[in-house]
Amino acid sequence: MTTARLSSAIAPHPTSSRSAGLDIALATRRLTLFVGMLMSGGLLLFPRPALLALIILLAFAMRPTTLGLKRQMLPIAMFMIAILLLSGINDSFELGPLAIRIANFIGGLMLLGMYSGLPRPTLARDMFFILKWMSMQAIATVVLGVIARPFFQPLDVYDVSYQTIFLIFTFHAQLDSVGLLVRPDGFFFEPGIFQMYLNLFVYLALFVFKARWHAMLGLAAVLATQSTTGYFIATALVGVAAYRHLVRVNASQIAIAAMAGALVMMPVVYLTYQNFQTKTVGELRGSGWAREYDLRTGLAVAAEHPLTGIGFSTERYLEEARRLGYLQTQLDVNSISDRPNSNGLVLLAVMLGIPLALLVLLALWFQPFLPDKWLVFGVITVSALTESILLTPFLLLFIFGGMLSRTRSEAPARK
Repeated sequence: MTTARLSSAIAPHPTSSRSAGLDIALATRRLTLFVGMLMSGGLLLFPRPALLALIILLAFAMRPTTLGLKRQMLPIAMFMIAILLLSGINDSFELGPLAIRIANFIGGLMLLGMYSGLPRPTLARDMFFILKWMSMQAIATVVLGVIARPFFQPLDVYDVSYQTIFLIFTFHAQLDSVGLLVRPDGFFFEPGIFQMYLNLFVYLALFVFKARWHAMLGLAAVLATQSTTGYFIATALVGVAAYRHLVRVNASQIAIAAMAGALVMMPVVYLTYQNFQTKTVGELRGSGWAREYDLRTGLAVAAEHPLTGIGFSTERYLEEARRLGYLQTQLDVNSISDRPNSNGLVLLAVMLGIPLALLVLLALWFQPFLPDKWLVFGVITVSALTESILLTPFLLLFIFGGMLSRTRSEAPARK
């Protein structure tokens, strides 16, 4: 072999080097997105400052100069300034609540900068990859909870007791839990949050990637959470997908398609109904009472402070709730005396005032990253009815994206 051939044989192939670089960039981007999810409802065991620092570090690794942030992002800056001004009015710049919001805003900006200017399907592909594994995690947790319960170890995080195997397969037995099957938490502090991510996977499988078997995996994972909200969203997603399929098939195929759709829908609808009955008039009706109390009390507080809200202080909300709370509730006094509001939509108006809350929801509607905006909006907002997670980095990625009218993040995907 000549010297030239030998050099050619041992030299790194430029295509291979480029491919390795792309793989590293892909892994880094998906890891950053996953960390953003952990900051958005993740177990409180994961320290938020460390997660934020990791997001910033990884974002700098991806976009070392401007982080993808452009001067066209002025609407986001104005929104954040408005938040600071409201905090000064309501909280007198109380450090704790304000620091949490600023950390979430920075995390959301880092995610937005990372995806800004990339082809439009990029975020959907990254979400699909991560959420596929989370779906398997949910199902495996239930299976292990039945056949390997002794292997779960107790884990106390503040006032919540979890059972976990290596922080991967995790559940916690709530006071109102019944039955043999556990409710998986995933990496999140409640099944109600986990179901939102799993339903986003169902949405991606049904409406973006047309992946039938992945949709079935996602549905099984949602059912594993035993979340009434999750069941309702999954039923709606399957119903919309079935309707769209029926209007496309030939008349001769409608009966077969309708029968297949009914077979899929029946167990989901039945479980949704049973779960709803249990939590409204059955053994777990306390959950329904709590949701009603949060809704009515939150609306009363929002009506009392419609323009500026009351800020982010939990103590301030508890004071207002004691003064304006729903007194006809069937919950006992101890249950409501120090109860924060779990209704994320109402709490948004309570914290920011109605005008800014409507702006946030409008921005979410116009998010530029995923098609069928109304379905994405529905999955997130219906989930927010029972969980206060709207102003967290993963969801702020969509909200901040929707605040921009014409930026590179909204530009048509590059071929």
